[in-house]
Amino acid sequence: MQVEHLRCNHCQVDFLIEEGIPLLNNNPDNYYVEFPREDMTRLLEGARVDLDGTFQAYLRERDAPPRLGEYILGAGRAGWKFLLPVGAHTRVLDLGCGWGGLAYSLADGCAEVVAMDSTFERMQLLKIRSDRDGRENIRCVCAGDGKYLPFPDDAFDLVIINGVLEWVPSGMEGDPREVQVQFLREARRVLKPGGVLFLAIENRNAWKTWFRQPDGHTGLRYVPWLPRRLADHYSRSKGKGSYRNYLYSESQYAQLLKEAGWDRTEFYIPCPGYHHPTSMVRRDNRRALRKVARREVQSTVKKVQQACKGLLAAGFPDAFSIVAGDQPWKSFLASLGARLSLSPPHCSYRMNGEMGMVTVIYPDGVLKLPLHARGRADLEREVDILERIHAGDHPLSKIRDRLPRVNASGEYEGQFYAVFSIVPGVGGDRLHHDRLARATREMAAFLADLPRVDGDYDAILQQLGNEVSSLHLSPGQLAVVQEVVASIREGVEADLPLVMAHGDFKLANSMFDSQSGALTGVIDWGAGFHADHPLYDLSFLLVDVQARRHGCSMERTLKDALQGRLEPDLVEHLEGLAGRRNLSWDDASSGVLMRFQWLRRMAPLASGFEARRFDHRYIDRMFDVVKPA
Repeated sequence: MQVEHLRCNHCQVDFLIEEGIPLLNNNPDNYYVEFPREDMTRLLEGARVDLDGTFQAYLRERDAPPRLGEYILGAGRAGWKFLLPVGAHTRVLDLGCGWGGLAYSLADGCAEVVAMDSTFERMQLLKIRSDRDGRENIRCVCAGDGKYLPFPDDAFDLVIINGVLEWVPSGMEGDPREVQVQFLREARRVLKPGGVLFLAIENRNAWKTWFRQPDGHTGLRYVPWLPRRLADHYSRSKGKGSYRNYLYSESQYAQLLKEAGWDRTEFYIPCPGYHHPTSMVRRDNRRALRKVARREVQSTVKKVQQACKGLLAAGFPDAFSIVAGDQPWKSFLASLGARLSLSPPHCSYRMNGEMGMVTVIYPDGVLKLPLHARGRADLEREVDILERIHAGDHPLSKIRDRLPRVNASGEYEGQFYAVFSIVPGVGGDRLHHDRLARATREMAAFLADLPRVDGDYDAILQQLGNEVSSLHLSPGQLAVVQEVVASIREGVEADLPLVMAHGDFKLANSMFDSQSGALTGVIDWGAGFHADHPLYDLSFLLVDVQARRHGCSMERTLKDALQGRLEPDLVEHLEGLAGRRNLSWDDASSGVLMRFQWLRRMAPLASGFEARRFDHRYIDRMFDVVKPA
């Protein structure tokens, strides 16, 4: 077996090299994985042949939690990386990387990512995945549970400690707090001068603890708040062993980092939590935190509840994402903003890992940054066609006053970006319910202006059928897809006049004047710009509107629509647009259209970048949508 020598400032470390992975230790007694060890051999064997299929089958077999597939194999999980000084020459260390989802995401845009975890099987899986996808800049290292890191001084530009610090005392002897400080000092040692630490961890004083939410580490209620000795006694009395999963408050984290050598810190709040954040808000922007935490609701009682939730979330957030350094640093976002002469951004920093896009709202433009290859392809297509539209060289040019302009696009530090003009108004998903009727009318009128284009509808249907068929998890589900495709083909006119589609036409992608409620524009065209069924965009919108009216899920509302329970005023919009398109319309036509919408909603799950393809519960619910009542 090959041996690799690596010297740190404490000693020479000898790594065994197994399957191309440096192996310092693999301690079975500290085996923190989501699956039994005996299952891992079978999983790894299958993953070498069909990684995605093996995990889809296994997660279904174990009825795994819905977000576990994204946690393990999500391609865009590190959406917060642009808040850090990352670039084409950045060398990253992901400490306690787990399954390597963050390391995989960080590797898109950095020179090298060293992913380190103490569980060899996790590193094997990441190595299989990296080799499959040609990610040559990911290096897997099996090490941990030791006092020192097996790397030389000043080796990295960025160190990631995501959901790890609270676990460190469990694997080492000594006072838990001192163990954590020593761990942070080691992270400080391997950072270059001017390097940055990213630390994500729960808040000891999280507001949800008040409402009896169990501690995520022990499953015990209230234990993070107890004095440490009492918490330890309580944990032992409940058969959980010694309590060593130490969490802290905001000021205590700042003090902990200061003791480890970092004087400069920036606190962000990952919402809804640090495991699967969809937005990042600066800690000092309490107004934005209150807004992000609240949901749009109808009744007065629920509005009061949501307002209280916003206040609690702003005062006592669930978790922190902390950026720390010993010198001033400039994030990728700040550097790019300065280069483009953008004004200081508004509070909105949104992340969509599945779509592979980060969106940042500035006073003078909307910046989009793709997180993976599919996100980049969507953004490049959106830039190209919007430029053609505003140049008058596209079928959609006649409605260009309703579409954003491309203010800038290009590459910076190996990262593609685009800046779009701001379409004024408020998003349709923020409209009060009494304005939904007018919004729906105006959006339906907008769709009536979408131009007719050439295209092969049967080819579109065949492609959708093939993509959705690849998702089936049982012979019955495959039969459902075949029946749906056959019924659509039988019920659609041969000379269907296709139109240029938006592809994701919902309330959130339309902007309205906050006073009059008039439609001011339509945004986010990255998923569309293709020939499609002339009523698809409208049917997509109407399902969104009915779901919003009644607070129902999309799956439930689509099933209602398939069974003829779309509300009469919404059906009128379909009948009206069908008439303007010279299409015949009856109940059978509605059923065909809703089946086509089902195919369109399912097809993206076949993409290798769509993490929800591992959520078997969602896939099962979606297949149930088209089953007869």
